[in-house]
Amino acid sequence: MNPAARRPSLFAEIEGYITGADWHAGGMKPRTLLPLALLALVPLPARANGAPADAPVVTALTALEDRWTKAEQARDASTLREILDERFLMIGASRVRSREEFIAAVTRGPVDPALTQTLTDQVFLIDGNAAVLTEIDTVRSTENGQPSVARYRVTTTYLLRDNRWRALAEVMVRIPPPTPPAKA
Repeated sequence: MNPAARRPSLFAEIEGYITGADWHAGGMKPRTLLPLALLALVPLPARANGAPADAPVVTALTALEDRWTKAEQARDASTLREILDERFLMIGASRVRSREEFIAAVTRGPVDPALTQTLTDQVFLIDGNAAVLTEIDTVRSTENGQPSVARYRVTTTYLLRDNRWRALAEVMVRIPPPTPPAKA
């Protein structure tokens, strides 16, 4: 059997850190980041102050998002450390992870050759050296040898320092699957 089929997929690991399946005592508590989590719920305009979003920044952040996605798929901790700020926080529904905790979670185990991530519905809010991106991440992978699909609403805050964009925080919440129509 394929080693990736025997272990939980990245999908399961994402679900674990969003739901807090293995949240440990100590460390930062989710309530300490409530204001940041609430900010993620605010609808973001595609334009700032009525002007189109800065195209070069959007291009740079889109390329960085693509690099980040590929690094997660390849379980490339070194590239993730380049993208994520030292203070990076991953915020799920019931847990908060530091940069190193997040990297450990997404790089654990062998690469899942069936894993894909598709980023859609991207909306950028750019203000000088800060940017917020909200998008939908559709994750396709294998879960215990079976195909699985999950969709997440993701909001990421980026900062530009030393001419380089880095992710400072990300809020990720699973989008419930559609409810099947009731049988007549």
